[in-house]
Amino acid sequence: WASWCDPCREEAPFLVEMYEKYKNNLDIYAVNGTEYDKMASIEAFVKQYQYPFPVLLDERSEVFNRYQVPGFPTSVFIDRNGVIQDIVIGLPGHEEFEKRVKKLIRA
Repeated sequence: WASWCDPCREEAPFLVEMYEKYKNNLDIYAVNGTEYDKMASIEAFVKQYQYPFPVLLDERSEVFNRYQVPGFPTSVFIDRNGVIQDIVIGLPGHEEFEKRVKKLIRA
């Protein structure tokens, strides 16, 4: 995600909701594309949306490059064994996103 990304702003409250709803079965890590963002903006974004989960800074785009992120937001669904089960680019809609979360939890 990036602080300047409008879809990321739209997604932020929903991610908090998903975390609160499934926190006993789901870990969320918000990885910021720090090379493309500014620290003051990152801090303001996290404060505004009150992220209750870890925010990681990808300062050298290592995660961005490893997962070949084509744009913001990109969500990578990784199962408890560390295997990527799904990748969502952009906003698929809240119902579809939650459906993918439920599928991941069942995996």
